Amino acid sequence: AFIAGVMSAVVFESGQSPHCLQAGAASRGTDAQLHSDLASLRASFDDYKQQTEKRIAALEAALEEKTKEWAARQHALRREMEAAKGEQDKRIQERLQEERRFVLEEMAIAMQVELHDDKKDLQELIKHAERSWQAALQKMLSSKSSKLMAVSRYLCVPGGQFLRTSYRYAALRDWLAGWTAVACTSMKLLYKGTRHGWHYPCLLDCIAASQGDRLLLLMRHESHVFGCLIDGQLLEPPDASASTCTSVAMLTFISLCGACNEPTKIPLPAEARKVKMAGRQGAVRGSNGAPRANIFMGGAQHAALWMGYAKPVGPSCDLRSCELWIAKEHLPTPGYLGVVCGAGRGTLSDRKTFTLTEMEVWAL
Repeated sequence: AFIAGVMSAVVFESGQSPHCLQAGAASRGTDAQLHSDLASLRASFDDYKQQTEKRIAALEAALEEKTKEWAARQHALRREMEAAKGEQDKRIQERLQEERRFVLEEMAIAMQVELHDDKKDLQELIKHAERSWQAALQKMLSSKSSKLMAVSRYLCVPGGQFLRTSYRYAALRDWLAGWTAVACTSMKLLYKGTRHGWHYPCLLDCIAASQGDRLLLLMRHESHVFGCLIDGQLLEPPDASASTCTSVAMLTFISLCGACNEPTKIPLPAEARKVKMAGRQGAVRGSNGAPRANIFMGGAQHAALWMGYAKPVGPSCDLRSCELWIAKEHLPTPGYLGVVCGAGRGTLSDRKTFTLTEMEVWAL
């Protein structure tokens, strides 16, 4: 209708008819009708659009609901599949375990039957191999011990000048490596009493740069040479007037000559591996709380080494003043030749309380 009205208006407006005024009036009527039709069409379109949007929203909601439902079904199906797979795997594992037990039982029975007649020969072969291994090990250790015994009286000599690679200290390194299971390839002298001085701060200054090394303390009292091996640190307390107590991984006393018939190690249990260090103006205290010494090693009624020791009140101004005792159960039997103190305790010197002739501290 709109197109027909427009075309009619165009025809009438372009002609040279005497009815032009009537055509213009008709055109204005047509425009009014056109506007009315457009408004009606727009209203219809808006209504259709709203309905369409509602349908789309309803479809989207339905799609979302279906998606959730499908996801839930997938999840449930996945759980069912996993449960079924887990049950199947469990059955397979149980069957494999049964098969394994069966095979092991069959093998054990077969081996028992096969080895029954050769059991005595096999046991004898094992014992022979064990005896040979022990003999070889004992021979090796005895050889190292014999070499060390031959040179031990020349170790830790007062004021002596020596090379750490000398054959005497090489014998000591070999002996230490034989029972520590750690290759001892070098030794560095950190402190020597007759060279650096017997005051406690002298020792602290010398060992300050060696923290982290395994330390060997060699001591001599007249003809007795002994000491201890420490797998840990000798740390100076941060407070000069206090003392510290630390546990070390290994604390083993050694006797090289004098107290035992051969070079001997005396390892201590974990509860007796305590190292107490006093500050430069402090003191390590005894069980009664009285100040006793500069350094303490041992503990728990197993063994005790006091350095810079004085009684009734310490520490001594001389680091050489020491006390050393070892509980009876840790003394080698047979082999211990030293003196016996109270409660059956022994010592690696020729007496419980003594003054050192020389002391060396080595970093291994």
